[in-house]
Amino acid sequence: MGSGEPAGTRSPYSAALPTGRWGLPHHRGRAGVPYRARPHRGRPPDLPYPATQGTVRVTRDFTPLWQPPFLTRLAAEDRCHLNGLALQGGVPRYVTAVGQSDVADGWREHRAGGGLLLDVERNETILAGLSMPHSPRRYRERLWLLDSGRGQLGSVDLARGVFEPLTFCPGYARGLAFHGDYALVGISRARQNRTFAGLALDAALEAKGAEARTGILVIDMRSGDTVHWLRLTGVIEELYDVAMLPGVVRPMALGFRSDEVQRLITVGPGALFQFTK
Repeated sequence: MGSGEPAGTRSPYSAALPTGRWGLPHHRGRAGVPYRARPHRGRPPDLPYPATQGTVRVTRDFTPLWQPPFLTRLAAEDRCHLNGLALQGGVPRYVTAVGQSDVADGWREHRAGGGLLLDVERNETILAGLSMPHSPRRYRERLWLLDSGRGQLGSVDLARGVFEPLTFCPGYARGLAFHGDYALVGISRARQNRTFAGLALDAALEAKGAEARTGILVIDMRSGDTVHWLRLTGVIEELYDVAMLPGVVRPMALGFRSDEVQRLITVGPGALFQFTK
């Protein structure tokens, strides 16, 4: 996604549209996770795929850079369902996976308590026992993630290898961003299929007399309280990620199939003319 403006010069009225390197759209088929990392400037974006982490190239779908140590080889299979990436110092450092499996679709047997947090640099598992974890993020010298199968937002004590829950989220949590003392968490109604069946989240919702909802929670990280929320209804049933756009008051996102994307252009720095409002 690109706004068409360099960092630090973004207008409060911004449009996000699909672009790739040199303005060319990258189409990778049904592969990847719903999170775009921003590595150090000068290198292509690093993206994790269902069982590996790779970098986008113009002439290829991706070039593998790393894979979990328990995988014997890369194949066109979803073995461990690697689904989240956290950067540290501008480079990939932590990833989440649903289960340690080396066979196609084997991760499904590990949904309830086989989730993993892996250290890319050390090439090892540093935390196990999670339930369908998502969205690892480094913030204020701590590593945060969503233990989605249990509906929990929490942080990881890396020294002890322990997940410390902060609060319960009434929905399938996926997508995490921060602003000041607040965490923004995307939650979704669970699909009615085997992927979400039998998770601890269902029992927790029933015990609290709640139903899963779709929306965004604003959570005070000092207390764990939900201080605000946005509920989404209608055709939107699932959220895959949440991102902060500081200073933007009227954002617009354009997809590949929209009419507007055919008529909108972006102008780089040093243009001979400027748009004025």
